[in-house]
Amino acid sequence: MLWRTRTALGQTASVPDGEHGGATAVPEGVITLYGDQGDQYALLDADTGEVRWKRPKPQVADDCRLRAATERAYLICTTGRWHKGTARTSVSQLSTATGKPSWTVEAKGALDVLGQDGDHLVLADTVSPGGGLTLVDVSSRALTAVRVPAEQSDAAGAYLVRGTVYLTRTSGGVSAISPRTGRTLWDSNSTVERPGPPAASATHVYVASPSGRVAALNAVTGKVEGTRSGRDDSGSADNTSGAPLTLVGDALYVPYGERSVYTLDVRDL
Repeated sequence: MLWRTRTALGQTASVPDGEHGGATAVPEGVITLYGDQGDQYALLDADTGEVRWKRPKPQVADDCRLRAATERAYLICTTGRWHKGTARTSVSQLSTATGKPSWTVEAKGALDVLGQDGDHLVLADTVSPGGGLTLVDVSSRALTAVRVPAEQSDAAGAYLVRGTVYLTRTSGGVSAISPRTGRTLWDSNSTVERPGPPAASATHVYVASPSGRVAALNAVTGKVEGTRSGRDDSGSADNTSGAPLTLVGDALYVPYGERSVYTLDVRDL
């Protein structure tokens, strides 16, 4: 262990969970929600874990998340999340030297950052992931709303991987969307129930269920070209989606069940 730093104490403290926006990594260290009330964010030094700075979160926000894209940190804060049609989200690029926003833009909807495509941050609505995309030009800070076909409105998750937005459904459906135009590149039935965040190579897109069932989809056509049976049929994750996959070379790491993971060679799919 290189270092260990306590970020908070108490039941109201925020969990430094990267998947849900509680923390994010940048070259300088880890930016995490901080404080017993979760009302601050702080940079923990990459080498020592010491707090280099801490800043208060906006008090008016219902929810704030920390995200990173191309080694830049962003604070994403939403107000009015639970009131239909009134939600607005502020996107602030943070200075890693001070924690202060370098710039801030505001957009309609309860948005979250999926990643960056070229010079644009790509955001999707957390309430209706298939309802459309918002692009933020990181140079000019100009906003662009990208319409997505209406048939994508039932998507349960949206993910940006290798320049393509993938929309997933609990039924196993996966759609590939162009983030610049909103055009549907392909629709596919992955045969995987409740697929989670996909991983992708130059040739294939991989999705997995909570039980560890895997499908390999052709990245150009969406055709299912290989599957692997799941490892856990206990039903312990019936109401969740599959966990994020990790692809390292030809090795695909597949989390499943409660605290298990297996690996497979994607050339065998």
